[in-house]
Amino acid sequence: MQSLQVTPPAELLGAGRRAYSVIVKQLNQSDLIKQIDIHLVIELCKQIQISRTAYEDIYKPDDNGHVNGIQTPIYKAVQDSSGQILQTEFVGFKRNPAVDTLDKATKNIRSLSSELGMSPSSRASLLDLIKSDDSSDVSAADVMNNIKTDF
Repeated sequence: MQSLQVTPPAELLGAGRRAYSVIVKQLNQSDLIKQIDIHLVIELCKQIQISRTAYEDIYKPDDNGHVNGIQTPIYKAVQDSSGQILQTEFVGFKRNPAVDTLDKATKNIRSLSSELGMSPSSRASLLDLIKSDDSSDVSAADVMNNIKTDF
């Protein structure tokens, strides 16, 4: 089978494109992932881009130096009968939706990284699988290339 294509797909932008270049270089060197797995790599890079965007929304100051943060205070305006605002009352906080987006993207990154064998536990499982069969001279790449898929 072919190695992963080196050039990032057009659908990836910014941090996703940069992540793709780094990830594909590492995966191609390991010779464990092939072109058939490209959809997983692309989705991982999309999730990296989403997490970067959410992180910047939470922590990066805008042009006025304002940072959105993890929550925003909510105020209620108290008006008189003519509609004139007399005062504003604090009523609580509203969670920044980017926090949920960052949390979900982080979980997806962990899951996809594990599927691609990029987590420490995934690599350890692969090594255990290879070590358990000491009687043969099978490489990690051979094991991965012979895995049957259900699609």
